[in-house]
Amino acid sequence: MKLHSRIFTQPIRRVAFLCICTLAIYGCSGSSGSGPNEVQSSVESETDPLPGTVVTPATDAQPSTTPIVDTENPSSETLSAPSSPAEDAQLSTAAPEPPTATTTQVNFDITVPVYMSNELQVRLESGDINTTAAFVNDESWSASGVFPIDTDNPLMVTFFDRNGAITLGTVDTVFRTGTTISQSVQITADQFDTERWDSDGDGVSNIAELIAGTNPEGDILLSPVQASLEILPIKNFRISWQPSAGADFYRVLENPDGLSGFSQVSEDIVSSIRSFDHRVALYNRVNARYVVQACNASGCVDSDPLFVTGTLESAIGYFKASNAGRDDAFGGSVALSADGNTLAVGATHESSVATGINGDQTDNSASNSGAVYVFVRSNGQWQQEAYVKASNTDIRDFFGRSVSLSADGNTLAVGASGERSAATGINGDQADNSLMFNGGAVYVFSRSNGQWQQQAYVKASNTLRSSGYGSSISLSSDGDTLAVGAFEESSAATGINGDQATVARLRSAGAVYVFVRSDGQWQQQAYVKASNTDSDQSFGASVSLGADGNKLAVGAPRESSAATGINGDQTDNSADNAGAVYVFVRSDGQWQQQAYVKASNAVTDQSFGASVSLGADGNKLAVGAPRERGAATGVNGDQADIGADNSGAVFVFVRSDGQWRQQAYVKASNTDRNDNFGGNVSLSANGNMLAVGATGEDSTATGINGDQTDNSGTITGAVYVFFRSDGQWQQRAYIKASNTDREFDSSSLRQPFGGSVSMSADGNVLAIGAGRESSAATGINGDQTVNLIRDTGAVYLY
Repeated sequence: MKLHSRIFTQPIRRVAFLCICTLAIYGCSGSSGSGPNEVQSSVESETDPLPGTVVTPATDAQPSTTPIVDTENPSSETLSAPSSPAEDAQLSTAAPEPPTATTTQVNFDITVPVYMSNELQVRLESGDINTTAAFVNDESWSASGVFPIDTDNPLMVTFFDRNGAITLGTVDTVFRTGTTISQSVQITADQFDTERWDSDGDGVSNIAELIAGTNPEGDILLSPVQASLEILPIKNFRISWQPSAGADFYRVLENPDGLSGFSQVSEDIVSSIRSFDHRVALYNRVNARYVVQACNASGCVDSDPLFVTGTLESAIGYFKASNAGRDDAFGGSVALSADGNTLAVGATHESSVATGINGDQTDNSASNSGAVYVFVRSNGQWQQEAYVKASNTDIRDFFGRSVSLSADGNTLAVGASGERSAATGINGDQADNSLMFNGGAVYVFSRSNGQWQQQAYVKASNTLRSSGYGSSISLSSDGDTLAVGAFEESSAATGINGDQATVARLRSAGAVYVFVRSDGQWQQQAYVKASNTDSDQSFGASVSLGADGNKLAVGAPRESSAATGINGDQTDNSADNAGAVYVFVRSDGQWQQQAYVKASNAVTDQSFGASVSLGADGNKLAVGAPRERGAATGVNGDQADIGADNSGAVFVFVRSDGQWRQQAYVKASNTDRNDNFGGNVSLSANGNMLAVGATGEDSTATGINGDQTDNSGTITGAVYVFFRSDGQWQQRAYIKASNTDREFDSSSLRQPFGGSVSMSADGNVLAIGAGRESSAATGINGDQTVNLIRDTGAVYLY
């Protein structure tokens, strides 16, 4: 149900009745009134006019029309209301057939005796036709249809309240068609009989009672409620109201952006309840408006609108570790489940010696061993569910370097890039820490009935020292496919399942390992290399799986070809660290490379591929290039202006009929040097919302859409949210922490705000990590203001 603008004088502004209009109408041009009790017609024709008609030259350019079907009488003749110019191209195929020699098109111009008549319904009946006219402007309405020529036709025009429940006036007359191609029939305001419509028989007409603020049906007219809006954590708008005498129930309506119109967001709320909590995506509600309707059998009445203002800091969720400690870097990695109700947070430098689930958090004798914290939302409240450690906790393992959740949140993968056992494959010997320093490992955990346990200890099939294995990971939606990046792996193999034994030849060439789970058992399915493997490519620095696990994007931010676009020349290594992304597809368990993707402006040192994110269907791809140096702002600006070193960019690609193409070149709204926009990216499942981290951004703004121009901070970080509609991208929000501080420092594992981002499948929840946040708070929504513990880290929920 939509809220309409107000009507009549003040006493009548809040009237709304329950009968619902079922027909959609398109507007057309208005008309002026004529004398009383007359039906005037004007004829457009090259033939002789009928007596008493106004003649204008005929033209080939007749108005395009959209059919209006009488849903109450499907077999009846169809009337049409002229469409707007913007609709002509889309609706031309639905226009009525051109009049034949035996018919004429009649355009009805109707003026009703009420100001702001868009609050009404106007119905037109002629013979079997019964249809709703289209509002034009002020008191003007319009409809059109094809009628037999040279005939007398009964005509009744009736106007009602906006929901069609109460009749306010009628015209009952006859009009005669001419013999020409078209004609106009005008119904003027003073032709309407309004006095005889008196639903409660009190001698006062319906329209007079509405204007006086009373109910024409005899009941007491509901009074509007006094409503209020409270902004609460986490992501919650509480709409409250005072009771309205005679109300049987209430409704809450929302206009999410101030432009889209109102629709009901609550159920019908029983009269004993006085508030409604509305969980929202904060970045989509900056200009939202709300109304509360009080309703009974005779109708509904709207409250005054409630406006969302400000930067919404008070609604932002603020998450800290339960054992927040100095240099823990909590928030260095984040992952949300598809529904946004499970959140995993990595703290790569946490130092407890605990192992497994919910162990002792207080003994910090294993420096930089790392931990992961799992939070859940239940009954509208967030709480920490688990404190997760490796089964073989050791110093400098950096457990939590990467995290990934399945769609239901019941499978969790955790990368530990510093783990150093010499084991290979699944569930090998975890105890040998003497050989493979920084060999890396991945741990898979499963949840059942709220209880977590480790399911698998996953190593590469060719475990090597300093391979970076586990620095990037991605789970499929069902949690049964796992991709693990090892960006420093050194074999010279290319493609799928090549020779892993050719080690130490191509330093930091990189590799990705794909594992699959069946009946709870994991095994390696593929060993994936670039099609143009070379040293220092860092293939696997970023990975992303589509929802079904059959599409895989792999970033190689140090790849050096000068190619641009899709499947260009991979052999020309004249653009050091330009970067590339490789897309792979799986069919019947077999993987193959589908595309070699480069930026449209590939040049040296862009780091294209430092971050990647695939939409659920694998047909939308966002790629971050945090060292790109374009000075453009917004979407699809000038890529040739390279005056802003390390400002960063994101490139969006789409696949159709198996072919990839670049759709957008995305920059920040406040592009600046060294902002590193694109260091992290996350797409919604449908690929229509995109979150982009910019860890080097310097403003001291807080919350949503604050001041972007004040660069008085130092590496405070920001996140930008973009929205795609009809293939066009635009920025929706500029997001900062609720407690932005002026002084942050950057490093590879301890990032400022925006160092990690994760968006729920529907795009309504966004988690942002700030590994260098320094408050002493613990838990959820603690005190953000006291910066006593350096680099303890935080996560913010929007």
